[in-house]
Amino acid sequence: MSEDGILFAIPAVSLTVLCVRFGGGFTGFGALTATAAVVAVAVLVVALARGGAGRLAGRSVSVGGHAHGPNGRAVIARHEAGHAAAARAVGGSVTSARVYPGESGGLVQARIPVGALPAVTFLLAGQIAAGTTDGADADDAAIRRELRGLPGRDRTRVRRQAGADAHRIVTAHATRIGHDAERLDRKGRL
Repeated sequence: MSEDGILFAIPAVSLTVLCVRFGGGFTGFGALTATAAVVAVAVLVVALARGGAGRLAGRSVSVGGHAHGPNGRAVIARHEAGHAAAARAVGGSVTSARVYPGESGGLVQARIPVGALPAVTFLLAGQIAAGTTDGADADDAAIRRELRGLPGRDRTRVRRQAGADAHRIVTAHATRIGHDAERLDRKGRL
């Protein structure tokens, strides 16, 4: 069952049990009231879970599988360490971070808060930490997908703010990024 399905099922089952237990079943106006209540609560729960009232739920994000050209494994490791630092800095957590053998690329899987700003910040931090956009085509495509649903002026605002936030995060967490990059380069994972 999907996350949305679970979010709909919990209030629906709860209200159904309450209506049957205390209402004697679904007849007439009681059925209409119960149905309306189930729909209203389910919509509210999903809206809150998608970030409407803070960080009640996050979302999983993966960025990876991209090579960084002739720059080598150390640059890939620094790029992935930048993503990891940003995930933590925006209030998320890192599920896994890997650098593949040789110079074939890397992958960071993270759970970050819902919204375009934390997602774009997470995506930009890899490029900023590595100091290059080489091999960041997957990141750029993901940024375009994140921004696509926003109105034009919001796209510009979010992109600028995310860039500033990513620069601030990379600067503030430079030591941790360096340590994580070294470990990724040496061991292939965090």
